[in-house]
Amino acid sequence: MSHKLFSLSLAFGILIPNVVLAEQVIIQQGSTAAIAVGNNNHAASTVNQTATQNQNSYFNPSQQAITQQGQSNAIANGQNNTVISNIEQNTVQNQSGVPSNQLGVQNATSNSTAIGSDNLIISETGQYNQQNQWSY
Repeated sequence: MSHKLFSLSLAFGILIPNVVLAEQVIIQQGSTAAIAVGNNNHAASTVNQTATQNQNSYFNPSQQAITQQGQSNAIANGQNNTVISNIEQNTVQNQSGVPSNQLGVQNATSNSTAIGSDNLIISETGQYNQQNQWSY
């Protein structure tokens, strides 16, 4: 009886090899606002997002997915105001062995409004995505 049970489980493992298939998922969302109202004011806002995925698999490699969403709003209302808005997004995905699919999605939205005179708005967005695969 135990011999038949062992052969049945071995056949099941051979017929369905992807039972252990997994997926690596990272989702990041950041939002910030900087508002300067009146005269001679300074305001700054920053969204920083960093994600790294590493995988070394020779059997059942998993898919890697990173999604980053950053929103920044900057408003200067009055005179001689300075508003600085910054969004930085970084992703790194590394796979070795038997590589699988890699997906990196980065969305950045920056809205700036200046009302009045002699206002300064500095809006910066930086995005970096690196994907590496090694197979031997």
